[in-house]
Amino acid sequence: MTPLDRLLNWHSDWRVSSSTVECRHCGALQHEDAKSELFEHDPTCKLYQARINPWRELHEITTAFGRSDPVIRESSARPASS
Repeated sequence: MTPLDRLLNWHSDWRVSSSTVECRHCGALQHEDAKSELFEHDPTCKLYQARINPWRELHEITTAFGRSDPVIRESSARPASS
């Protein structure tokens, strides 16, 4: 699975807003400050038993993309002005 596929899959279950992750299935929220804690879903949520850490998964996915930023590459490749 490519990093993009993994990100799209992650995004189908989670939403990030500012520094908070929200489960798209039950609406449970977790602030980034609590990212090392177990994410607590509503007991009726389909992810309730999954024991997923959305912050860790997102970090692993974004790391898989690497640090290659096309905007940075493009700007650093500009010829020096004379």
